[in-house]
Amino acid sequence: MTARESAVDVATRKAAPKKRSIPPSDKKALIRNAAFLSFSRHGYHQATVDNICSAARVSKGSFYWYYESKQALFLDILEVWAHEVDALLTKQFEAALSSATPFEDMTAALEREAKRNRRIIPIWLDSLSQLSREPEIKEGLARFHRSIRTTLTRLLKPALFRGKSEADCDALSGCMVACFMGLLCQDQVDPTGASFTKQIRFFMTTLQQLVEQSQR
Repeated sequence: MTARESAVDVATRKAAPKKRSIPPSDKKALIRNAAFLSFSRHGYHQATVDNICSAARVSKGSFYWYYESKQALFLDILEVWAHEVDALLTKQFEAALSSATPFEDMTAALEREAKRNRRIIPIWLDSLSQLSREPEIKEGLARFHRSIRTTLTRLLKPALFRGKSEADCDALSGCMVACFMGLLCQDQVDPTGASFTKQIRFFMTTLQQLVEQSQR
């Protein structure tokens, strides 16, 4: 090999793109996102680790490095959702409650959340069918809902639930969560007859009237 050929060879090797390794946090998120799509398309039981690895383009060894089972992955998705919902509720509701029209702004925030959460509903409904067979999923869903109720109570009590006991505040927050999820489910199956937007606006208007009456 000539000196010139050696120089070209070296230059070519330097110019060749290097295979980038994926940071562990990104790879874990990649697996979660792939699992979310698999659970959405196939359901929890029909989705397999092979499906998830194929969608994420990772080996099964990588999967089991981060998660000991499909169930552990599902529970991690719930945990991530809880943190995301907490952050979004805090950001949007704090802004709404500090405005001159808190109920109108909260309604707008709920409508924005509905658009984001429509993709979650199929997985949420499917997970409910697993409760009797997988108690760990039941506990994971319970933690998820408790987290949302706690966040709502923390945000709403100073502005709207003044004078209410912790139990009453938790019950009111639970009603809001149930209403939100229930209306989203209805909207999925009957968007014309049970429009989320129309019904959440009615619910929030009614809640505003009840809160204002209780504070007189």
